[in-house]
Amino acid sequence: MNLVEWAQFVATAVGGAFGLFCLFDGTRRAAGGNPDARGGRLLVIGLLIVGLLAGNAYWQHWNYLEASKAYRAGETPRELPADFGKKMSPSKREASSQNAARSAYVATGAIRQYIDVAGQRKAFSPAPDDIKRRDKVIATDARLERRAEEGFQEFILWLVLGLSALVFGVGFAFEPAAKPQEEADTRVEPVMPPPPVSARAPMPSPPAAAAAPAPAPAPAPAPKPKPPVGLDTVPLPKPGFGGDTMPLPKPALEEDTLPLPKPSSVGSDTIPLPRPGIVPPKKT
Repeated sequence: MNLVEWAQFVATAVGGAFGLFCLFDGTRRAAGGNPDARGGRLLVIGLLIVGLLAGNAYWQHWNYLEASKAYRAGETPRELPADFGKKMSPSKREASSQNAARSAYVATGAIRQYIDVAGQRKAFSPAPDDIKRRDKVIATDARLERRAEEGFQEFILWLVLGLSALVFGVGFAFEPAAKPQEEADTRVEPVMPPPPVSARAPMPSPPAAAAAPAPAPAPAPAPKPKPPVGLDTVPLPKPGFGGDTMPLPKPALEEDTLPLPKPSSVGSDTIPLPRPGIVPPKKT
C-alpha cells in the first residue's frame, strides 16, 4: 500500500466509525422518546455517512467488474483464411500473419497458425517476451477480479454494520436508565464570628437557702419479750463438778522435766564491757 491508499484507508475508518456512532446514538435517542431534536439529526447524519461509504464500495465493485469484463471481452480469434494477404509480398504476409497469431496468444492464450514465406501454415511459437506479456495480462485480470470482489465485500460489510447500529440503538433505547446518585452537599456556609464579650462584674451569688432541719431518728424497735420459762421450754441442768468430768493431774516435779541450770557467776565465760569515757575537746 502506498501513501495515498493508506490515507484513504484511515479516512474511511474514521468517517465510518463516526457515522456508525451517529447512527447508533440517533436511533437510541429517537426510539427512547428524547424530547430534543438531536436524535433525529444524529440519525440523519449517520445514515448519510454510512450510505455514502456503502455506495462508494458498490461503485468500485461495479467499475472493477466492468473493467475485468472489458479486458476479457475479445472474441476467440479464428484461423487465417486461405487467401490471406494475396496481394502482399511473401515476407510481409508472413510478418502480418505472425502478428495476428501473437495478438491472439497474448489476449486469450490460444495458439494459432500463421503463413510463412513459402505459403505453408505453421503453428505459432511464442517467444519469451510474448510469454511475459501473457503473464502480465493474466495478473491484471486477476487483480481486477480481486478488486471487484473486495468492493462487494466492503459494500456488504457497511450494510451489516449500519443495520447492527440501528438494532443496537433500538435495544439500548428500551433499557431502564440508571437513577442519578444524589450528590452530597459539600458547600461550606460562611459563619460569622461571635461578637466580643465585654468584661462584666461578677453577679452576686444568691443567698444560700436555709438548711432544712435534719429528720429525727426513727425510734429503735422495742425488743421482743423473752418467753417465760416453764411454758413451753425446759431449762437444762448445769453439769456438776466431778459428775462427768475429771481434772487432769499436775505433773510432778523431776519426773519427766529437767530444770535449766542457772548461769555461773560473772567472769567465768563472760567479759564485762568497759564504760565509755568522755574525752575533752583539744584547744587549738
